[in-house]
Amino acid sequence: MLRTVRYTSPLKELSDYIVFDTETTGVDPETDRIIEVGLVEVKNNVIVDKFGSFVYPGRPIPASASKVNHIYDRDVAEAPSYLQIAPVLAEWLIGKTVVAHNAQFDVKLVKILLSEAGYSGTIKYVDTLFYSRRIISGVKNYKLQTLAEHFHIDSGEAHRAVDDAVTCHYLFQKCKEPTDSESFSQKPI
Repeated sequence: MLRTVRYTSPLKELSDYIVFDTETTGVDPETDRIIEVGLVEVKNNVIVDKFGSFVYPGRPIPASASKVNHIYDRDVAEAPSYLQIAPVLAEWLIGKTVVAHNAQFDVKLVKILLSEAGYSGTIKYVDTLFYSRRIISGVKNYKLQTLAEHFHIDSGEAHRAVDDAVTCHYLFQKCKEPTDSESFSQKPI
């Protein structure tokens, strides 16, 4: 059985982790499928490795999803299937602490995929959406791209998994080290 648990130690103590992001066919983790994964390995708060791949979802990508992430059926036609990508995700994520923006969604999708592939273990996660809502003030919303703009983080190509994972890493660094009194509230985490 695969378990997911929220990381509970102080954020400042976390310096080695995996940042990940998924692009999907929709917004329901129970019925939608992953079409792209992005993984970024961080050691001592520095990016040391990246991995990205399209994933064949076994169904057509809805136009509404393609409109957001610019990923189309032709992009995933020759991509690894769920069962083919599962070992890679298991190696990168199981037994590790992972960081993601809106992690509950991404973690649930990955948990479903890995469980279907027969993997077990534990994934600890940190949700930058959860923390940013508690410590960052003065933004119109808490979308990853809005927060990247707020902190002048180069976000690369929005809604592409590796670029979003890199952006999330830099946002996580901001969540760990709040120094700008105009950008951060005084609420304890």
